Parts: sequence; C-alpha cells; structure tokens
Amino acid sequence: MPFGFRSDPIRFVMKKASDTDKIRLLLAVDAHDHPVVIKGMRKILQSQNPDGGFPERIGAPSSVIFTLWVIEWLLQLRKDHTPPFNKAIKFIWNMQRA
Repeated sequence: MPFGFRSDPIRFVMKKASDTDKIRLLLAVDAHDHPVVIKGMRKILQSQNPDGGFPERIGAPSSVIFTLWVIEWLLQLRKDHTPPFNKAIKFIWNMQRA
C-alpha cells in the first residue's frame, strides 16, 4: 500500500465519505471525468439558491464556504464561464459588500 497505509485510502474514502468529500478527493487526483464527479456536480449545481449561493444541504440557506468550494471545483473543471459560476461569484461579491 502507498505511504504505509494498511488499506487503500482512496477506496476507503469512496466507500465511506460524503459525496462532497468524494468530489474533493477525485478533483485532487485530476479524475474530472469520474462518474461521481459528474453526477455530484450536477446535483450540486441544481441546488443553487436564487441568491446565487450554494447550500451545504438541499433546501438550506446558502453557505459562503460551500459556495467557495463550488467555485473552486468549477474552476478545476474549466466551467468558469457558466451561469452557475457567474451567479456564485456575484453571491460572494454581495456577501462581502453586506
């Protein structure tokens, strides 16, 4: 096993972690086209609130931190010229001005 682990840490995360943690891991290892990333990002983008931010849970208020994570993921996926990205940037801008 790599780095002296007793088991495969990627397999462990993919089995036990939340969808957002799986996306973080997969993007960290440049697995942009992995089905978990595609399905997870689709679900996240559909959860965007009217204010442009993203909630940590569907139906929750927008979270600045989670919105920043989504912005970073969209940048990594080269989806930074899309309406969800632009709305998220505007949300962050408005939060800083508030």
